[in-house]
Amino acid sequence: MKCPPKYKKYALLFIIFVPILIALYTWVVMLLWNEIMPDLIGAAKLDFWHAMGLILLAKLIFGFGGRGCKNKSHKKDWKHKLQHKMSTMSPEERAEFKSKMKDCMPWKDSKKDDCSSHEDSSMTQ
Repeated sequence: MKCPPKYKKYALLFIIFVPILIALYTWVVMLLWNEIMPDLIGAAKLDFWHAMGLILLAKLIFGFGGRGCKNKSHKKDWKHKLQHKMSTMSPEERAEFKSKMKDCMPWKDSKKDDCSSHEDSSMTQ
């Protein structure tokens, strides 16, 4: 299967710019290391390849900086907790909680300053 022409252009840009960006990143790390670390802790100066090795080692130890965490379910945990709390409240408590939350909406003009004074005991455990 042949790649469409627009993908060839992107592949060429990728092949050209990714090594340039990696080299630039390595160069910046090398310069920062050589300016800061020898004076700070007496570390040896790094050349380009040692700086690249240091970056790779740090990436292996601390991770490759993926977008967000591996488990994305924690982003929705607050919704589940809120639904659970709302389901255990009485109708009066639920109405009171909703009215307090409506008062704290940033796009409403009235009672904006009262949001910090609300002590909603139904949301704390």
